[in-house]
Amino acid sequence: MKVEFSVRSWSAVAPGVASPAQWLAWSAVPALPEGELQLDVSSIPALARRRLGRLAKMAVVVADDVLRQEALTDVPMVWASRYGDADKSLALLASQAADEPLSPTAFGLSVHNGMGAQHSILRGITSNAICIASSGAAPEAGVIEAMGLLGDGADAVLLVCYDEPLPGA
Repeated sequence: MKVEFSVRSWSAVAPGVASPAQWLAWSAVPALPEGELQLDVSSIPALARRRLGRLAKMAVVVADDVLRQEALTDVPMVWASRYGDADKSLALLASQAADEPLSPTAFGLSVHNGMGAQHSILRGITSNAICIASSGAAPEAGVIEAMGLLGDGADAVLLVCYDEPLPGA
C-alpha cells in the first residue's frame, strides 16, 4: 500500500519557543526547550481556560493555529500522546489515596480522549476525533492513523502530538 501526504501547515509551542522563526532557529541547534511558556489562550472561552491544564491549553492552541492557517472548520483529527494529561490523573489518584472526594469534571478531563473531546466541543467539530496513546512512538502512531483517514478518503487530517515529561511523583 502506498500513501502519499504532505504537511500543509504546522504549529508548535514549548517553553521559550513559539513562533515559526524561533522553531527554525531551535532546529539548527536542538536542545530541550527552556524558558517562559507563551500561550495566547484568548480564543478559549474563560470557563474552558479554567478547566484545561497547561498541556491541554498547549494542544488546543496549536490545533486552533493550524485550523486557522488552513481555514478548516470540521476536519478529522488525530490526538497523539504518550500519557495524555497525566497531571490530572495523578492528582485524582492522590485525592483518592487521601480519601478525598473525586471531581467528576477533573475525571472527565483526565481520560486520554478528554483533550480531543473538549476541543471538539469548543470548536463544534463533528468529524472523527481519534486519540492515540502509544508510549514511546506517539508521533509515529499518529501519522499512521492520519494516513489511514486519508486512505479512507479524508481530504485533510489534523494531527496533534502533545506531551510533557511525567511529574516526579
